[in-house]
Amino acid sequence: RPPADIQEPVYVPVTVDVAEVVKQSLRIQVQAQGTVSPLQETAILAEVNGRIIEVSPQFTVGGFVEKDQVLLRIDPRDHETNLLRAEAALKSAQSNLAQEKGRAQVAEDEWKKLPKGSQRSQAAKELYLRKPQLAQAQAQMLAAQADLNTARDNLERTIIRAPYASLVRRKHSELGQFVAA
Repeated sequence: RPPADIQEPVYVPVTVDVAEVVKQSLRIQVQAQGTVSPLQETAILAEVNGRIIEVSPQFTVGGFVEKDQVLLRIDPRDHETNLLRAEAALKSAQSNLAQEKGRAQVAEDEWKKLPKGSQRSQAAKELYLRKPQLAQAQAQMLAAQADLNTARDNLERTIIRAPYASLVRRKHSELGQFVAA
């Protein structure tokens, strides 16, 4: 092969257009059609039964409501009564528990005074010391405490609040209407 000729590369200058950038606000019109859908949508339902006694003036279709704004109030009288009954039941259960603890203490003192030979099986000892009755009284007190918590929660649920700032799209309840959970 013949030797290759080495040539110098040809330099071609590049032309560049330069423009100075200036910040400005532009309004671009876009023609479009479609349906706007919300980011969040919540159906608010009553959690307790009762008659609606108050409706917020902003709680109308198309109305804006703020977070935690009261939308509706349900008549709280039945729920206040249930709360009082639950408080009374808890106090009664606490009293029964205190009495049962006293009886169990008396039974234990009597058990210790019995002669060694007269003391029978472990099951008999637990019955004599009133352990099942004490456990039952403790369980009744816990149940009464749970009922009290439920009654408090139900009373709080008579006030229906907006979960977040929003626009009311539909409304299905009015003043005087009876709502169910």
